[in-house]
Amino acid sequence: MIPVSISSIKLCGILALKLQKNFETYIKEILSTVILRFKEKKTQFIDETHIVLDNFMLCTSLEAMKDELLATAFSEKTPSPLVKKNICIFLEKAI
Repeated sequence: MIPVSISSIKLCGILALKLQKNFETYIKEILSTVILRFKEKKTQFIDETHIVLDNFMLCTSLEAMKDELLATAFSEKTPSPLVKKNICIFLEKAI
């Protein structure tokens, strides 16, 4: 299960990197799923998720992603402090 999850995260990053503006419409659909990968404790998941979010920034603006980021970070479904911490790290890098 772990290699499939990591591969799917990498695939999202590659698609975002190669398609850029053409991939913008799909980001809102997959952003919350990608963000929830921060709850994994393996550093490989966290590192790949940061790379994917950086690639998403090439496709769209932080303004377009902010609603989904904040909704996921402060949702009752997101009890993991790791998710909140890594969203804050991403926002710090993006700003």
